[in-house]
Amino acid sequence: MADFMNAPPKSEEQDDVPKSPLSSRLCDYCNQATVVLYCRADSARLCLACDREVHSPNQLFTKHTRWLLCDACDASPASIFCETERSVLCQNCDWETH
Repeated sequence: MADFMNAPPKSEEQDDVPKSPLSSRLCDYCNQATVVLYCRADSARLCLACDREVHSPNQLFTKHTRWLLCDACDASPASIFCETERSVLCQNCDWETH
């Protein structure tokens, strides 16, 4: 298992900051950058830089399949690119929006 589970805890000051709609899109590893990928093996949502940091050092971790996250729900792997919206969507969100 990768070290992202041991990421430093948030400071108390961060708890007082109002959460923006994009705050749920923060990387599970650095808790600063916008999440882009989901690694099912690690159950982690990662930004590109942290994905590289977590998965590059170890041959076993490089084999983990990572998926782009759905732009609508931030929970499911994206499987469809919507050219009109310029976003990637999971099957459920594509079904709901189209």
